[in-house]
Amino acid sequence: MRGKRWHIKKPAQNHVMRFENNGDDFSALHKAESWLHENGYRYGSLDVTANFYVAAVKGEDYDLPQKMHNFKQGDIDRMDAVMFSFDYREDWVEIWILKD
Repeated sequence: MRGKRWHIKKPAQNHVMRFENNGDDFSALHKAESWLHENGYRYGSLDVTANFYVAAVKGEDYDLPQKMHNFKQGDIDRMDAVMFSFDYREDWVEIWILKD
């Protein structure tokens, strides 16, 4: 269903990491992307016009649709983590670990 806005339940606080912006455009996003890469996650494309979420999976290959507006319910179940922010350019970015 194209254009669907997914609402993902935020996990417990010990499964949420927040990266603060240092005043440079997208600085928190770059920190979050680095953390994901260093910890073995791959992630889809950022599409802030359609969704605030960016899906991530643990492992070498990202095998979900690039943008979450192209997801089906089964794709949501396969996510291991998600990046989330209301303003990726100027504000914080959170990583929510959905599966241990």
